[in-house]
Amino acid sequence: MRIWARLIIACPRLCAVIIVLMTLVLGAGLGQVGFDAEPSAAYTGDNQASRDLTRLHEDFGRDDNDVVLMIHGDKLLEWESLQQIKEFRDQVEEIPTVSHVASVFDIKRPRRAVSLIPNSRPVQFDPELLARQLTGHPIAAGQLISADATLLVMVARIEGESLAISGVTDVINPMTLLSRKFESAHGHAKVRLAGHTAVRADLLVTLNEALTISSIASAVVSFLVALFLFRAIVPVMTVLMAPGIGSIWTFGLMAWCGIPIGGLLTALPNLIFVIGLTDAVHLLLEGQHAIQRGRTARHAVWRMLTCVGPACFLTSLTTLIGFGSLLFSQTESVQSFGLWAGIGTVSVMFADIFVLPTVMQLVPQKYFIRATSNRAVMANKVSRFVGPSLRRPGISTLIGVSLCLVLIVPAATQHPDIVFTEAIPDDSVSVQAMQQADELLGGAMTAHVIVRWPDDQEFPNKEILQATAKTQAAILAAPQFSSPFSVLNVLAAMPGKNIDERYRNFRRAPESVRDSLINVGKRSLVVTAHVPNDGAAAFNQRLDKLNEQLAALANEHPRFDMTATGTVVAASRNMNLIILDLARSLAIAAGLIFVVFTVTFRSWKVGLLSIVPNVLPLLMTAAGLSLMGMPLQITAALTFTLCLALAVDDTMHVLIRFQSAKRYTSNSRQAIERTVREVGPALVVTTLILLSGFGSMLTSPLPGVRVFAGLSAFTLFAALIGDLLIFPAMLLFASKK
Repeated sequence: MRIWARLIIACPRLCAVIIVLMTLVLGAGLGQVGFDAEPSAAYTGDNQASRDLTRLHEDFGRDDNDVVLMIHGDKLLEWESLQQIKEFRDQVEEIPTVSHVASVFDIKRPRRAVSLIPNSRPVQFDPELLARQLTGHPIAAGQLISADATLLVMVARIEGESLAISGVTDVINPMTLLSRKFESAHGHAKVRLAGHTAVRADLLVTLNEALTISSIASAVVSFLVALFLFRAIVPVMTVLMAPGIGSIWTFGLMAWCGIPIGGLLTALPNLIFVIGLTDAVHLLLEGQHAIQRGRTARHAVWRMLTCVGPACFLTSLTTLIGFGSLLFSQTESVQSFGLWAGIGTVSVMFADIFVLPTVMQLVPQKYFIRATSNRAVMANKVSRFVGPSLRRPGISTLIGVSLCLVLIVPAATQHPDIVFTEAIPDDSVSVQAMQQADELLGGAMTAHVIVRWPDDQEFPNKEILQATAKTQAAILAAPQFSSPFSVLNVLAAMPGKNIDERYRNFRRAPESVRDSLINVGKRSLVVTAHVPNDGAAAFNQRLDKLNEQLAALANEHPRFDMTATGTVVAASRNMNLIILDLARSLAIAAGLIFVVFTVTFRSWKVGLLSIVPNVLPLLMTAAGLSLMGMPLQITAALTFTLCLALAVDDTMHVLIRFQSAKRYTSNSRQAIERTVREVGPALVVTTLILLSGFGSMLTSPLPGVRVFAGLSAFTLFAALIGDLLIFPAMLLFASKK
């Protein structure tokens, strides 16, 4: 770090030119930043669940491209209502990206090639009779109409691959417009859009609106709080400039590499900026302190880089290794997040030790001197705050260690879970649609079981039909799997005296219908069932029971293979893996804390002591979530990752300052008190700026953003308590022993 300091001091203008050129080159890529991420990239990886899903999509088409249009009303089967609904169906089918729309108008009378709903009004039309016929029809029941006939369903199949963000609005916006027109014309019916595509569209709109507002609010509030703390505009702009430029470098590089922002990577901007801001505050306050004491800018830069720089480097190294552990994840999204979070950590660390020293040499010192008048006041307040814990270091140490041990039990009871609509406000249209589908249809989400038969058999023979029928029975027997549907339902409604004749008639059906049910070339068919949107944890438990029944069924038909799969299955399995991978990275990072601190300070005791202030805030938050009955979601796991990085940063700064203070006095208490006065203001300033930013995000309409902000604020406050009240007392107690 001394060599780096000499280079910065020797040629600040050249450094400024290099910074500007790097920012311009990498920043030019920001205009090409892509947000058009493939939806399935967030929940697929190198595992069996993902491979099964890929095979399903190859053999039967994608199951996450359907839009479920749900029409709810009391008199839907009146003749006039049916004509309006049919016109609505035709208009939806005319949307360019829609391949076809399945509805009750496609239903034939059982065993007859005659539409159940005629094109012209019959002399005697009975809506109640039609309701009984549809709710008892093998194709329509539970699929296109609810049991009470108050809900009609139209399923619009979208052409091509899974819709990315850019294609969602092209489909959903026309459907929404047509739905509003239909509601105005009908007057007594309500149309809601459900399914994967509808949820993605609602999330996209809400994210664009809410994140823009909350990000601006967070930035403004953080800036005002920083201005109040520093009492001058130049230090505020300087301390925000370094992590800001580091973030530009990171996302510019992502853009040039063609990496779209989506999934876990949407949390990267906050993560990178916050990590960089912490070290920037420590560096700036050290430089300001030197200037306040009458030193030159060159000397201030030397103090910044030689006294605070090593701590910045070591904390970045620890954070980088923690993120690096995510590269061994089974899911692609976690690997990508770990890679770019690590690159971002390096970028903002480099920006901190490059930009801040350069600016401090080029900007007149008077602008920094004015801003340091309240440093002594803050140092005195911090010293008084920490004083009681230092007077009883043994008790403070016992409290810190005891809290960690006690909180391990409730924290360990945390279980991962995710609800597919958890990121969307509860009053959004898609959430209401999903809830309505859960109540009336058993869910708008679908799970699938692929049935494969041996090469020496041809469909339809007796054993294949039996295996398929038993598969549907197994699905019905599994809890909260409803309305299983397969080619058997279609054959039951086909005209014909026997199964072979019905199958010949089925083969005359549109290709899109046939290919979505059976793939003769691959000797497989698919059975589909509705599942509620009640979370991955509950679904995985039900899926385990279904797999047990399928395993027993496979014993009855040993040459057959029955595999449960689908987007819901892969997402539920892999989302849990994502959360567990993030939690595992925290455990690895906690172990690395011990290793890095032990090696750096050549003391295993220091390594052990450093674990408590870093793990304590995470345990407090995890235990709090557990006691409140909240599961471990991706939001919480990302929060822990962020706050552990900040806690390690603060702990490293405290230790290095304490080591430096020990050179001037052999009295451990005096060294600790000096450390608190020097490091404490930076810890408080950083925490207050971040708390203000996260606090402003609590007003966001997005539940995920509110949870992230609330957890981050609480964990940051707990980390401040650990690093100011617990850790200095532990160092003093250990020094005495």
